[in-house]
Amino acid sequence: MTIIAFPSDLPVPGEPDPEIVEVLEEYLEMAKRGEITGFAAAIISTNGTMRTGWQSRDWAAITAAVGTLFVRMQLAKTGD
Repeated sequence: MTIIAFPSDLPVPGEPDPEIVEVLEEYLEMAKRGEITGFAAAIISTNGTMRTGWQSRDWAAITAAVGTLFVRMQLAKTGD
């Protein structure tokens, strides 16, 4: 398997990504206000470790949300 990474895309170990922190803080505040009923996450650590998880009482809704995210990511990748 070949992995190609461009230097500008690589995270700097030990330094937080401000965009990631901003999004996580926004979602945390929404959760604290009771505005979130489900959450799914896919996390990639600087050492390459992948973690996934979800919390939701509505399996169908969270599954639909994850599917929508997948489609949005694919469209963003292709530029459509």
